[in-house]
Amino acid sequence: MLQYRLVGFRSALVFRVFLLSTAVAAQLFSSVFNAPALAQEKPASDINNQERRLIELAQTTAAIAGGARFCRFDTDDIEEFISKADARIVLLARDDYQKVLGRLEFKNILAATSARPPAIGCEKLAIQFDTILRESR
Repeated sequence: MLQYRLVGFRSALVFRVFLLSTAVAAQLFSSVFNAPALAQEKPASDINNQERRLIELAQTTAAIAGGARFCRFDTDDIEEFISKADARIVLLARDDYQKVLGRLEFKNILAATSARPPAIGCEKLAIQFDTILRESR
């Protein structure tokens, strides 16, 4: 079961990173970093959607940060990106459980993606990463 989950996870991660273009990623992350947090009083039907968004945010931001680490981008820029992603995870989380869930997902994806080159290559990731940071400032 774990092996099946890892294979599916790897292919999903590679597919997501590959499809992100510079313009789309910049727009997505600028809106994610600057959008107001979800309201704390959501109906039960919205909880799964909120957790899904939280996990997607953690996975996507960690994949970009991990690729940046692998490609040896500026350490200060990477730490700035990671701290902004962590702050956004905390804002989106409804409770302590979701904070832990988002942070663990981020940490695990970051570790995994730091060990291999990004699917889109370091040059394209550098453009994407710089654009995202510039838009979030």
